[in-house]
Amino acid sequence: MVGYGRENARPVVIQLDIWVALIVMLFPAFLPARAAAEIDTLWTRRYGGGDFAVARDVKQVADGGFIIAGYDRGPLAEDLYLVRTDPNGNSVWSGRYGGSGSDGAYSVQVVPLGYMVAGMTSGLDDVWLLMCDDSGDTIWTRTYGQQGEGYCLRRTRDGGYVIAGHSGLWLGSDFLLIKTDPEGNMQWLRTYGGSDVDRAYAVAVADDGGYVLAGFGGDGFYYDMIKVDSLGEFVWGIHPDGYFYALDKTSDGGYIGAGTKEGVWGNFVLYLRKVDSDGSLQWQKSYGDSPDWSVANSVRQTPDGGYIVAGYTGNWYYEDLYVLKTDSLGNKEWDKSYSVSYGHAGAYAVEPTSDGCYIVAGYIDDDAWLLKIGEITSVEDDPDNSLPSSFGNLEIYPNPTNAIAKISYTVPQGFPQQAVGHPGEVILTIYNLLGQRMYEQTVMHQKPGRYSTSWDGSSYPSGIYLVRVKMGELSETKRLLILK
Repeated sequence: MVGYGRENARPVVIQLDIWVALIVMLFPAFLPARAAAEIDTLWTRRYGGGDFAVARDVKQVADGGFIIAGYDRGPLAEDLYLVRTDPNGNSVWSGRYGGSGSDGAYSVQVVPLGYMVAGMTSGLDDVWLLMCDDSGDTIWTRTYGQQGEGYCLRRTRDGGYVIAGHSGLWLGSDFLLIKTDPEGNMQWLRTYGGSDVDRAYAVAVADDGGYVLAGFGGDGFYYDMIKVDSLGEFVWGIHPDGYFYALDKTSDGGYIGAGTKEGVWGNFVLYLRKVDSDGSLQWQKSYGDSPDWSVANSVRQTPDGGYIVAGYTGNWYYEDLYVLKTDSLGNKEWDKSYSVSYGHAGAYAVEPTSDGCYIVAGYIDDDAWLLKIGEITSVEDDPDNSLPSSFGNLEIYPNPTNAIAKISYTVPQGFPQQAVGHPGEVILTIYNLLGQRMYEQTVMHQKPGRYSTSWDGSSYPSGIYLVRVKMGELSETKRLLILK
């Protein structure tokens, strides 16, 4: 497999004896602006190449990039599909894995040697575990002689793995839990269910070494969340009142489940349930105003103790990708919806990122889709709060700097409002004097106003850098001096 990447060159070092002259000649003083934060889309990327591609899971890797797992359907077969990206979502490499049937990935974990991926192979004929290195080359694969799918993969306390999913076909399927050693060799397998359709979609590793599974149960197995011990023996269960597709262990030792449930008007609403370590209910809340359905496919606890949730809302004719942020008690703080005209968009995974943002993976029309969502600082420095009439008006403060610089610019009236698929975007790029790109950030679908972002130059040598903002054919460039 061939990988493509771009490495940043080291900036040119300028001699210190010319600093004073450069400062006097090149750098006016700028005043700081008052800032108010809001959540917006930082960038989006599409992937695929077949007839239909979906991103089912995403994880951030050590260099700030991402590994995406899902499937890509071609005219003759459906393959397990992996994409490794840089921190801005640009593809470094992608790979397709499988045979002539239907193969796909539902869950991925970053491990010391590369990536561990769980899914299914040969059209539900077996649960599949695949290990590849950081270049996408296969190290080993395992199957378990169990008809079904592996939906969720987690690392266990002993260094092995646990896979949750379902055994059997749609009619008469059961919760499935497979425990493996670090090399993917099966240590034990358990199924849980009755005579109806029972499926586990998520698993969390408990503090005592046991496992909590979430999904939905039918006749003869009246649970949508169960706890088992370290050997898979049943400990407790919660009687069903919803359909759960996601689960996360919380900092207090409890669990947060996310999915959907029937609303009072017969529609389906996005549903969160918080329980303690013994499965006792602490709170539950529903969200979504779609007349048909709202579904959560992923939930993660955030560093502030709240929760980030991703899924979709819609009906048979359209679907909108939906992201929800709540506080620790499930009260909504903000939400975002992303639509495409006469099409389908949705999320299967969301993760907090190391820079305080969120990465969302899913689909838009026939492509796998990755979105980065984060805090954009709107700078309100106009006394009359009037909207700017021109692009740019670039300001950098402090300048010179020895570490962090705030870079602000204006987006004029007439710039397209937030709409998925619109080509409008603002690109912030920083170059050294040789024209080598040192940093780039793409911010999409901003409203008119003045915006700012912070850039950390503490790891760069002293020197002159060029800061450029670009929107379509419009651009503005100013110099930034790093002085240490």
